[in-house]
Amino acid sequence: MPAKKYKYAYRKTLTLADGKRHDICANTKEEFEEKLLEVQLLTKQGIVPTDMTFGEFAKIWFKTYKDGANLRLNSKASIKNTVNNHILPYIGELRIDSVKPLHIQRIMNEANKLSNSTSSKVLAAMRSIFNAAVDNNLIAKSPVGITLKAGGTPTPKKSTLDKEECERVLAEVKNPRAHIFALIGLRTGMRRGEIVALHWADVDFEHHIIHVCHNAVMPDGQPTIITDDLKTTAGERDIGMPADLEAELLEWRKHSSGKLVVSLHNGKPLTKSAFRSLWRIIARAVPNKHFTPHTMRHTYITQLVESGVDISLVQYLAGHSDERMTKKVYLHRNKQVLADDAAQAAREAFGSTL
Repeated sequence: MPAKKYKYAYRKTLTLADGKRHDICANTKEEFEEKLLEVQLLTKQGIVPTDMTFGEFAKIWFKTYKDGANLRLNSKASIKNTVNNHILPYIGELRIDSVKPLHIQRIMNEANKLSNSTSSKVLAAMRSIFNAAVDNNLIAKSPVGITLKAGGTPTPKKSTLDKEECERVLAEVKNPRAHIFALIGLRTGMRRGEIVALHWADVDFEHHIIHVCHNAVMPDGQPTIITDDLKTTAGERDIGMPADLEAELLEWRKHSSGKLVVSLHNGKPLTKSAFRSLWRIIARAVPNKHFTPHTMRHTYITQLVESGVDISLVQYLAGHSDERMTKKVYLHRNKQVLADDAAQAAREAFGSTL
């Protein structure tokens, strides 16, 4: 019987401390000796060589450290999307102990072509996965360098709509569903998911308030409405309805089907694609500004602050668990307004003449 042939010039099978067999293969003597030395050094450090791929370990990591953690569904979906779309295509099939800094840099080069938010998520996910691999003795050192930083396009600064722009949105958005969504956003400051999940049962026409107690998350494109996944612990709150909002909601209810205020024609919750279509209709009203659903929320709370509403009440209406968040995110004005205020303050304090 002829001797069995291998495609490698050098090959050796080692029996490891855990009883498993590990093959060392190479085409040159130098490469073989380098791999053999590496295995011997890792074994001394208590690290057992593994054939597990990065993709296989990433699944274990997600199930153990993320899926089983107390994270919101949207957060879990975001992490899964980051790993599946921006990391696995590059190193998913590689053995986790064979991933090098070169591979990591390639991934970051691609991520840095996108937004800073995406780039930061990619870097954070890789760092967490490889740190877990180190902790579990699968690798000796993470290939994600400690000096590696996220890049990408900076997220546009938060903005608000002025009074004229608010009026333009409400006047130009003729689609009934899009119009009522925009009106709720501008008059209540509710988050996107809170509006999508708003039930008619939560609209109290007798007392002129809206009870915010539901949120919609879309982990796989399909909305899931739940009651215990509000953005913050302070998310459950009551918001007063201005007269114009209440009047339009009463009229809209006559044509609405199902339990939700804003829904598909069959009464079911909006899907992610349906929401995107709805938002494109609204965003066309303010084409020259970075206009997102959060812009309406930002506008609402800024208007409260500038109207002299007490900061504690603003915090409650915003659904913030920390007053510092209300101040940090929403109480700033644009630079020109600050400059005008500063100039006026100087004149009032020290006189208007040189």
